[in-house]
Amino acid sequence: MKKSKKSEKLLLIDILENYLTTTLTFTNLIDYISKKHSCLKGSSLRSI
Repeated sequence: MKKSKKSEKLLLIDILENYLTTTLTFTNLIDYISKKHSCLKGSSLRSI
């Protein structure tokens, strides 16, 4: 029982870490896109 409980906890931590890493990467990506977009402004909108 104890062993399975520990592995469950580790799995949960692993999932949490993966989630946080993904979220941070996603946030950085949005930041990057919004900065790039604000640099280009209307020119990118016209090309679309």
